[in-house]
Amino acid sequence: MHIEVSVALNFVISYLYNKLPRRRVNIFGEELEKCLTEKFAGHWYPEKPYRGSAYRCIKTGSPIDPVFEKASRESGVAIQDILENLPQDLAVWVDPGEVSYRIGEKGAVKILYNENSGGLHFDTHDDRTADREVVKTFNPEAQCFRPIDSVASSLSSLSISPPDKCSVGSPTLGSGSNNSSPTHHNHLHHHHQHQHHPHHLQQQTQLQQPQHNPLLFGKSCGGGGGSSSSSSSSSSSSSSSSSSS
Repeated sequence: MHIEVSVALNFVISYLYNKLPRRRVNIFGEELEKCLTEKFAGHWYPEKPYRGSAYRCIKTGSPIDPVFEKASRESGVAIQDILENLPQDLAVWVDPGEVSYRIGEKGAVKILYNENSGGLHFDTHDDRTADREVVKTFNPEAQCFRPIDSVASSLSSLSISPPDKCSVGSPTLGSGSNNSSPTHHNHLHHHHQHQHHPHHLQQQTQLQQPQHNPLLFGKSCGGGGGSSSSSSSSSSSSSSSSSSS
């Protein structure tokens, strides 16, 4: 019974999405599922699928099926908001192994689900021998009734780290000669000044530090990485010429 109820529920709910707030639709759907399960309990005969079919038929025409009124009352969604967004004279038959529907008193009965053929089956039995149409899907957003809030919460653990994204995708961080040459040049000057002028070591280290600062690392994605290396190289050259004089 769970599958048949889910198919019927999803079909009805599909008319309400994008017309009413999703949270209200989800709450109404949960209450409607409870009402349908309670209504069908004791009136479900798998060995005789069409026994009690009229009782298990839910409809929006006059008179309105009590399950809609009860679900509306329990969920706090006005029954008028529900009915005005559902087709007029909609009837859904929920039988063991099959779910079908009809829109309008003279409309064609169409199958939503058939257990014997996985939901895709042309059938001509029972007193409902009108043209039946295979309906593969009814709403991509309601294939399986699961409140959209729970789906969104399952994605909340995902995060994107801009520094990692820049460090991986930035072409300026590759192993090209333009990047490696200034760095190698700076290390040569650093080694030279470490041997002869120790008091310049702190200044040289401060000039090189922005290249290794993870907070400034992402700025290379915007094309600003070259100016930092050039500035460091020119400062090192200036320090070297000053020390040699």
